[in-house]
Amino acid sequence: MKTIDNARFDRERFRRNKYEYGEIRDAFPEKIQELLDSSFELLSPFIEIIDPARSELREALIEHTLKQYPELDVPGKPGLTRYIIDIADMAANSIASDIFRELQHISEGQPYNPPEKYERYVTFYARPRVPKLKTKEDFRFLKDIPDEVLTQWVEEDNQEEIEACEYLNGLKSAFIEVVQPTLFKYFKASLDELDAEGWNRYGIAVGAAFECYREDCDDLCYYLEKGCLDEDSGLDFYHFAIQMQHEQNEKYMSPANK
Repeated sequence: MKTIDNARFDRERFRRNKYEYGEIRDAFPEKIQELLDSSFELLSPFIEIIDPARSELREALIEHTLKQYPELDVPGKPGLTRYIIDIADMAANSIASDIFRELQHISEGQPYNPPEKYERYVTFYARPRVPKLKTKEDFRFLKDIPDEVLTQWVEEDNQEEIEACEYLNGLKSAFIEVVQPTLFKYFKASLDELDAEGWNRYGIAVGAAFECYREDCDDLCYYLEKGCLDEDSGLDFYHFAIQMQHEQNEKYMSPANK
């Protein structure tokens, strides 16, 4: 499933325009030169770094999605195909833009924003999930439950928690393996300069993009299973998901469910 590399065409057009401007730059008044110089300087990282990174990430994530979620590889559903591309594109945009912005902030010496959430975000986004294990004390509010029953409940709940964390950590590792080569290709110079805190901030950006991507893929699998994709809505995935949520809320709030 390939998409058109618009970033490549934009990049070539930008380079040609920049070259042509350089050839006639001296013909412009000084104020116009300053304006055009600043415009090319502002656009350069977006055209030369963010857009090509986003394009490569999108293609890699489209392929990854079909491998990670084989249930989505269903022919004859143009809406489904479009939604897979949309999800990959949103994740690619998020990673490329957020990594660029965070690396820029780090190079400028700016602290993480918001600072009060830094430690929590590091734990949740930049680290593997750690199982939250229970003990029998968590069930003591239930009266007259035999000790052997409590032991069984704790073991079963803890096993489910461990398996869930292992599953999510596996998904995240696979996602990182897909996106990291592109990030190291386009942001290598900045990444080579990172200290421990910088890598944490990098991990937050990648981890947050993964969580959004995973939730979107899970939602798409649910919509497919429930038959919501039997007809093409004509919407992009973002607006389709909003419509589905609105319909579910209306159904939940209807008098029949009260």
